[in-house]
Amino acid sequence: MKLQEAIQYAIDGEAILFLGSGFSFGGKNKNGGDLKIGSGLSHAICRDLGIPESDNLTISASRYIYDNTCKKELSVFINFLKGELECIETSADHDTIASLPWKRIYTTNYDNIVELSGKKQAIQRESITITNIRYAPGRNLEQAVIHINGYVKRLNESSFFDEFKITDDHYNRDGFLQSTWKELFITDLQREKAIIFVGYSLQYDQELVRLIANLNVSAKCIFIDVPSISDDHAFKIQMYGSLYTIGAGGLADEIRKISAEYQAQIRPLELSGFEKKSIADFYSETHYSMADVVNLLMKGEDAFQEEYIHQDGYCLLRQNRIEEAEQLLSDNKVVIVQSRLGNGKSIFLKCLASSLIEHYHVYVVRNLDTYIEDLQLIQSIPDVQNILLIDDYGYYMKLLKDLGRDFPDNLKLVLTCRTSININLYYDLTEKYHYSEDDIAIMDLDQMKNSEIYELVKVFDINRLWGEYVTDSSFPPRFLPSI
Repeated sequence: MKLQEAIQYAIDGEAILFLGSGFSFGGKNKNGGDLKIGSGLSHAICRDLGIPESDNLTISASRYIYDNTCKKELSVFINFLKGELECIETSADHDTIASLPWKRIYTTNYDNIVELSGKKQAIQRESITITNIRYAPGRNLEQAVIHINGYVKRLNESSFFDEFKITDDHYNRDGFLQSTWKELFITDLQREKAIIFVGYSLQYDQELVRLIANLNVSAKCIFIDVPSISDDHAFKIQMYGSLYTIGAGGLADEIRKISAEYQAQIRPLELSGFEKKSIADFYSETHYSMADVVNLLMKGEDAFQEEYIHQDGYCLLRQNRIEEAEQLLSDNKVVIVQSRLGNGKSIFLKCLASSLIEHYHVYVVRNLDTYIEDLQLIQSIPDVQNILLIDDYGYYMKLLKDLGRDFPDNLKLVLTCRTSININLYYDLTEKYHYSEDDIAIMDLDQMKNSEIYELVKVFDINRLWGEYVTDSSFPPRFLPSI
């Protein structure tokens, strides 16, 4: 891929930006000096400790808190890091690169330079660390900055050990690719049209390098590095994408040139694999015909027309079961509706949806092609309660597995399944995918209550489908004999 094409994709909002330490060059820190990057931060640590300078940042950082000959308090180290890594001034080149509507920005850097650059241009980007819950109510991941190794603006004595990867001990723990954010990163690498790396060295993070190789995305990877890059490093980079030795400044120049001529084609954010239900879906100005009812009785779900749900005599609405399901939902995160084959799970799910929309945002899951984007979109709406309806949930275990690790507070699930299959799937949910049995209710549809039997008789009577009224054209179609 050519750099010009990749920049055009970025202008369209269809590219991700991956930042290494080289991007931060030229930023100014709270201490009034240059932001410390790479070995420069290691040297600053050594000078503060009064020990010989070392290029090895993880060793220098470890000595700050563990070396009995020179160590200082953790609180002192945190204040030191904030002084060296909190950015208070960005360059024009930083601002140009940050101005584009990147789908997401991933960074191995601790500093806040890209966030500050965005704020200067009225761009508010959410800052994410890998210990954050992914599916949080109101969280907007569009253009978010995901800090792989930790974020200085959230650095404290707790986060230092939980997410700030700077010592040898930290790097030996599970990291980004073992977190819940891995799936989002993989999806971005696969789906977005361009991936631009700025100042990122492939000498480190070998897990990340292997992932890029295994996903076979090198054709859309652009690496921006300095003209003084070594031959060995240049050779390695070109195994994983196209290399441009123009530095961040050269990239900014190209962006300015192309932005002056190229018209952005930004796609609106919209649901794809999820369908949002509305009241209008369940009401129609036209009335169903007797043929519609017969067709429904003969073909079941394939002939079901949800716009007739609330028209008297069209279908078995099962209002008492709807009320039961709503009560279960108020007390649980997940409701599983089970029955034997052909006993009405799919149609019941539609009837339930027509009732739930009065109090919830209701979505029917159609496919998982874009489920990560769809979940992000519905989660970005604050102060609402969402319900996902999933028919035959065994086909959607990838989504359920993903939700199990980071189940949102503002989400509930209604799942359907055959009783015989649910036995095994329920085990997977509770034993493999982190769902608590206390949060799951099971509702069985196999047996009809007396009120449901009466309702079914009513459907037959209203539509003259049995007994003495079948051939009696004079029988009033809305008449219901007393029982």
